[in-house]
Amino acid sequence: MQSADSIAQMEGPAHEKLVELFDQLHKERKNTFLHEKPVHDLVVAATAQNWAIIGAHNKHLVAIIETIVNEGIDKGAFRVDAVKAARSLMNALMPFYHPVLIEQGVRDGEDTEEGLRDQIHCILKAIGT
Repeated sequence: MQSADSIAQMEGPAHEKLVELFDQLHKERKNTFLHEKPVHDLVVAATAQNWAIIGAHNKHLVAIIETIVNEGIDKGAFRVDAVKAARSLMNALMPFYHPVLIEQGVRDGEDTEEGLRDQIHCILKAIGT
């Protein structure tokens, strides 16, 4: 969450922050799967068992996204409801963030970075950039 908070605080347009945020989240999850398998397995178990820490983490992440979307709205870049957009962004990008889906994509040999770029491009068009 430290990197997500840092991205939200950085200078720049909201759409660039969203791209950076989801790129960073994806890289962190993928790196954990590839290089820190015991940690990845713990996150998978925590997610599957709906541990409170996972719910708190997701709520914090949606709040960060909402803050960034609100910045974009304030500057006229986005034309959406920030609360709905934040939840929708999180849901739309779940395949590139959820630990089980990351693992599946890597095991299937998918170019997850390309898929993420395509998904972000489509989402940014939908919210108004």
